Amino acid sequence: LETTFLTRGTPLEGRTVVYEDEFKYDTSKNTQWEVFISKNKIELEISFVQVVEKLKYFIEPLFSNDSVMSWNYSKWQWKVD
Repeated sequence: LETTFLTRGTPLEGRTVVYEDEFKYDTSKNTQWEVFISKNKIELEISFVQVVEKLKYFIEPLFSNDSVMSWNYSKWQWKVD
């Protein structure tokens, strides 16, 4: 993840702005999400807000935990190894 942020020239510290209500509930962001789903003919019943929350749940433990972890995709959760 760190390499991705560096490659894009995005400060890693700025990543949490997407979790803020101002971003999650932004009308234009929600419209972009709906257009993306429609344009790509994806049958998905999940709102932009839910997507952001799921991303936060998935990504943030990688930054706040020094333990070795593995992702259990069937339970949709991290486990410490």
